[in-house]
Amino acid sequence: MKRLVPLAWLALVSCDDGDRFSPVVLDTSPNCARASAEVLVPDLDRPEQPWSRVIAVALDEPGRLDFWALVEVDDSAAQFAMMHVRDGAVDHRVDLSGFLPETIDVELRPGPAAGSAWLVESGPGSYRVWQFEAVSVGVDPLRAVSPNLSWFPGSLAQLCPTGETDPFEEPEFTSCDVTDWHRDLAFVEGQPFLLSTPPFSPNATMYVYAGRLRADLGITEQTQLEFFRRCNDEILTTIGTPCDGELDQTTYPSLIVMGQQQDPSDPVHHQFILRDRETNRVPVAREAVGLALDLDEDNKLRGFVFSRDLDEVSVTEGPPSGLATDSVAAYLLHPVEEGGARVTRLRTDTPDDGYIDDRFEVLSGVALPEVQDDLALLQLPGDVALGWIEDGAWEILKLFPDAPSSSERSRYAPDAPVTAVRPAGRGAYLVFKDHEQGPDLVQVRCSDDD
Repeated sequence: MKRLVPLAWLALVSCDDGDRFSPVVLDTSPNCARASAEVLVPDLDRPEQPWSRVIAVALDEPGRLDFWALVEVDDSAAQFAMMHVRDGAVDHRVDLSGFLPETIDVELRPGPAAGSAWLVESGPGSYRVWQFEAVSVGVDPLRAVSPNLSWFPGSLAQLCPTGETDPFEEPEFTSCDVTDWHRDLAFVEGQPFLLSTPPFSPNATMYVYAGRLRADLGITEQTQLEFFRRCNDEILTTIGTPCDGELDQTTYPSLIVMGQQQDPSDPVHHQFILRDRETNRVPVAREAVGLALDLDEDNKLRGFVFSRDLDEVSVTEGPPSGLATDSVAAYLLHPVEEGGARVTRLRTDTPDDGYIDDRFEVLSGVALPEVQDDLALLQLPGDVALGWIEDGAWEILKLFPDAPSSSERSRYAPDAPVTAVRPAGRGAYLVFKDHEQGPDLVQVRCSDDD
């Protein structure tokens, strides 16, 4: 679009005499004990807007009222578009031609740079990404659309047994059906990658497959990352066999990605993986694994993992689960067999020296509510909180890791009951209500009195 479409509803946000909107000044300092939700735009589906329904939002950067929105333009015709709002007006619009036939989920994510957004569509036989960038009115904001990437990693992954190997010979493996493998769009030092994680491993190595995305969003530089289980020959198993002999019989029959990096501006990409370990087909442990990916001096992707069987709790799969980060740690939200959920802090601010026992800490002082599936880790700019819906309001528990018991609750109670909350960028959230005028766009920040 080459003209600006004014949005009258943004007049509810303070502006200067020049009819331009001043940046929202936010205190984003970390390590506070209480946070609050500040309304950036209320009632996004007001009748005067150039869409019928907002589906998702990606805020350009904290403290500015500029954002990309995935919208349904005409609900009767299922017509979708991407619109960029700057200073209270639509300065870019891209009508979407349609999604892949097997797409069942579409997610809007902010990019690592201000003004960028990525649309991710996924399904059993589909995985496609769209890149948008709001530069100026005369520049096409749709930078690229990838082909269907659901084939990745293809023949690179030789993990599935053929079923024809003699039991006394080394097993043979072939390419797997990757249809149900977990895929994730990852930004590592600002560069886009497609990650694919197998749901199992046939040996004592955890594999992660990565493909760097070219400018046209095709895949290049395919990488098989291998994370070997350490073996200390001085440690003997209960039956007296050396550790390396035990590793020969070790497999991971289940690997589940339970959370991934939410902040694309962080140069390191983190994932939270839950894995079951077996030795000679006998279950041994369930481990929480923190994966960190960065680039080496040659701009090549590399990674390292921290893993531990959390003795304090018995981690289970399923919701609520997630990952969020601050400057010193990654925080893992996971359900436990004992009932409810826990938050575990994984320190990431010191080098990997092979000793990980002191890196994992269960934040036992955090007073969690009666756990619902909608309990979520909230990624703030350089900070972390928890959120859930209770009695029609959005409850926010700001995590204060230095003294977990000092973490304080606040609540966002709009003019209608809250029905859902979705991420909309670092510290920004769409709060959906039982209200015909649509969700509120809010930003969560440290309270002024902290």
